[in-house]
Amino acid sequence: MDSTPVTYAPRPDTTPDQARDIRGRAWTFVFECHAKKEAAPESRPEDAKERSWNASSATEKYTG
Repeated sequence: MDSTPVTYAPRPDTTPDQARDIRGRAWTFVFECHAKKEAAPESRPEDAKERSWNASSATEKYTG
């Protein structure tokens, strides 16, 4: 698996409290996606992939 670096460029108008809240929401999203994948029955692993894709596309549309 290739390791893609994650870069972070802080916005100049973001306060430390806002940055902390944003990171918290991002981690919440990551953990919820992982939990959904883990919850998929082994007999239907494609369900987890579909839910994960739907969740990420919705996030891009409504939080970007």
